[in-house]
Amino acid sequence: MTICSNEQPFPGLRPFEFSDSQYFFGRSASVLSLYNALLLSRFVAVVGASGSGKTSLVRAGLLPTLLDEDRSQWRFVILRPGDNPLEFLSRALVASALDPADGPVDFDGERKHVSSLLRSSSFGLLRAIDALPGMAGRGVLLVVDQFEEVFHAMYSHAPQGRDDVAMFVQLLLTASHDRGRAVKSVVTMDSAFIGDCAAFAGLPEAVSDGLFLMPAMSRSETEECIQRPITAAGATIGGALVERILNDFSDERSLPVLQHCLWRLWNASCEGGVPPRIGQASYEAIGKLDNALNFHADSLLHSLLRLEPVVEQVFRALTEWSGDGFVTRRPVSLARLVAECGAPEAEVREVVDRFRSNDAQLLVPSSVNVPLLAGDVVVDVAHESLLRQWDRLSGSANLDSEGFGWLADEQRDGRVYRALLGVAEEQEHRQSSLASWPGMQAHIEWWFLRPRTSAWADRYGGRFDVVDRLIRDAAHALDAERQKTEKEHRRETVRRERFLWVGGIVLAAVGILTGTFGIWALIVSRH
Repeated sequence: MTICSNEQPFPGLRPFEFSDSQYFFGRSASVLSLYNALLLSRFVAVVGASGSGKTSLVRAGLLPTLLDEDRSQWRFVILRPGDNPLEFLSRALVASALDPADGPVDFDGERKHVSSLLRSSSFGLLRAIDALPGMAGRGVLLVVDQFEEVFHAMYSHAPQGRDDVAMFVQLLLTASHDRGRAVKSVVTMDSAFIGDCAAFAGLPEAVSDGLFLMPAMSRSETEECIQRPITAAGATIGGALVERILNDFSDERSLPVLQHCLWRLWNASCEGGVPPRIGQASYEAIGKLDNALNFHADSLLHSLLRLEPVVEQVFRALTEWSGDGFVTRRPVSLARLVAECGAPEAEVREVVDRFRSNDAQLLVPSSVNVPLLAGDVVVDVAHESLLRQWDRLSGSANLDSEGFGWLADEQRDGRVYRALLGVAEEQEHRQSSLASWPGMQAHIEWWFLRPRTSAWADRYGGRFDVVDRLIRDAAHALDAERQKTEKEHRRETVRRERFLWVGGIVLAAVGILTGTFGIWALIVSRH
């Protein structure tokens, strides 16, 4: 991740971070409202639609404001719950409490100790805070970004994993209810998941009591977030272009899409390294607000044309369809990504590194933060806006009249796999000719069209070996039937050729006899 600076005052698709706060404009009223909400409540839920700016408001707005009020009072513990919230909470607590400047740090040992304290009881978070150096005498603010990930984890885990997710939520609520401790929590959550809070006892009440609904930005506030970072970086932008961008921006366009467009616009205008005057030509060149993200992703794809199938597999693996029909991000470890793609690890790494590079920033973690990815590092799409804006993924009519893209292809593949799994499980209980199953030839061709792996199959019911055996047995049965048909066809051909050959001889013989008789009759008639 590159910090916003005079060389690049816009974050792109990623949210604003604490370190970007001096380039974070247009939200002063919202920051003050959120600050006041935190004064009144120990648990605040910042709720809004995807792309409404929740993370940026908290990290680049609220946190700097708290430090401005009393720099020595607060410790910030920032995390995303991911698929293992207790683990990520223990890591975030230790990272916030331990300062390498104080001497050698046994991070892993402290993390294990904190993890055991967290699991000890519903008061485990308070006990962990008391046990960590640097936390005493300070307020602790827990910032849980993308809180909706706890619902994904809850629904996807086995019972033991679900217990850990429930424990994580209970730890937050218990700490927030303890009036004797200066522990507060701020969570950001997609409004689409507000109903899922009922899955956890006490969470709906806590969210209702501390609800902060993300306000939409007014036109003047949006103008600030366009113009003021450019001015702060020592550049200028024409008033007519600002008006054009404002007119192009609408409720359907998320703030990350706007920030990405401005990031691309700055880069396109800044050749030569001098503070530019940003004009209409650069805006047109990047595809304007409507297509800036789409054009950018396509340009990255074109730079990897030889690996286009791998690019497709990577982005298929990093997305999934939610139960209500929305496409969402699907963070997975690099090792899992390689296993699902079925491509060589070197090729998957090359694709991921290109899309997370400093001039791309469409995948995280960025190459600046993590130069070399380890197998357990989680790879994610920078923002869900990419899933909707990139035609290759979303299947815009610009590419196909039916609107088919990689995501739709993946959804269809999942349905086909589940259907084949049903056939395979039925086949285990009764014997019948696989060659007779309707459409089996098409299913065989589909199976071998791209790499199919056990890790990929786990997304759609698993039992990869059963389905793979079904396909291969069906292919063998069809091949055997085809060979039988070809053999019978050859026999029929031989029989037909023999018949024609014998018939030819008979006809020839008849012809000869007929010719001989004709000559004899002619001789007799002359005599």
